[in-house]
Amino acid sequence: VVNRLRTTYLAGQPLAEQIDPATSLYELGGMMYPGKVIVLREHFRCVEPIIRFSSRFYGGHLVPLRLPKPSERLDPPLIDVLVEDGKRRGDVNVAEATYIVEEIKRAIADPVLNAAGKRSIGVISLHADKQAKLIYDRLIHAVGPEIMSDHHIMCGDAATFQGQERDIIFLSMV
Repeated sequence: VVNRLRTTYLAGQPLAEQIDPATSLYELGGMMYPGKVIVLREHFRCVEPIIRFSSRFYGGHLVPLRLPKPSERLDPPLIDVLVEDGKRRGDVNVAEATYIVEEIKRAIADPVLNAAGKRSIGVISLHADKQAKLIYDRLIHAVGPEIMSDHHIMCGDAATFQGQERDIIFLSMV
């Protein structure tokens, strides 16, 4: 089927043989412009205050396209928290895990935060998947699997979240 579509619609096009369902646009761009860096111009998943940090890596040209509806807004959209008594032991930070679990419990219980529906929640551990597992296990115990399912709670490393979206994300720095 792919060969028939390629012959019908891409005859004479550069890189027609490389175009198939397994080839990404970035891969095709790399083939068309070898040795060049291809950067994004637009970002559609996050609001501007979150994208502002990454924009500096794009020469300030990364344009956030996400305009949340009033019912989707979270103000402020980005909050930094220092867990004062946090300390990394091996690949986990128990105090930070405890803080995140308590914040998730508060978010789940907040009727204003969930007025437009149950917010989905993710926890990304930037250092180790052991921290994500610790938080997941504590959440199962603290809120139960049904609530976790209702809020689509997911815990993992950055790779786990590729292609995923959540209304609320916690970054565990361990």
